[in-house]
Amino acid sequence: MKANQQNKKCSLKDLFLVFAKIGCFTFGGGLVMLPLIQKEVVNNKNWLSEEEFVDLLAVTNSAPGAFAINTSIYVGYSLRGFAGAITAAFGTVLPSFFIILIIALFISNFANNVWVKKFFLGVRPAIIALIFCAGLKLGKVTLKNLFDYILMSIALILILFTPINAISLIILGILTGIMYVWLRHKKEDNKDEHKEVQP
Repeated sequence: MKANQQNKKCSLKDLFLVFAKIGCFTFGGGLVMLPLIQKEVVNNKNWLSEEEFVDLLAVTNSAPGAFAINTSIYVGYSLRGFAGAITAAFGTVLPSFFIILIIALFISNFANNVWVKKFFLGVRPAIIALIFCAGLKLGKVTLKNLFDYILMSIALILILFTPINAISLIILGILTGIMYVWLRHKKEDNKDEHKEVQP
């Protein structure tokens, strides 16, 4: 993915600082980074468009590995190539690494502290709200026609009411999308052939 003309304003320093800031406040796993990355990369910095960000999510969720690392590498590479990928990845990892290292050194002192427990008790609902809001914003960009809504509804039903795992759902979605595009193109080709046959 080549960087846009606007993306050339992105320096490696800016890329590192943005992902380092995100890495400092990623409580609850990689998905929590989603609204933070979207706000910084799409809204604040204008490094990627909404459509490019949606494509980013499709690639990073389909690829093996940690979501947070995959996302930072994808963004960094799309903006500044290989150097950008390495810079963004380090920016994401280093804050968490040092924070976990410090916690590990003193975990026995505050693991059962009442204030620490209250902190995490308050963070959890905020994390859910962040992910939900990001999902709504992305839905406005991603869901464009009836097929998109049907596919989303089927995926949601399968997630909630069947034991299907994420990998199977992703593969099923890919195959369904390929089949849909193939059938649509075939239908359009048939229409064109029919028009050519008519006198």
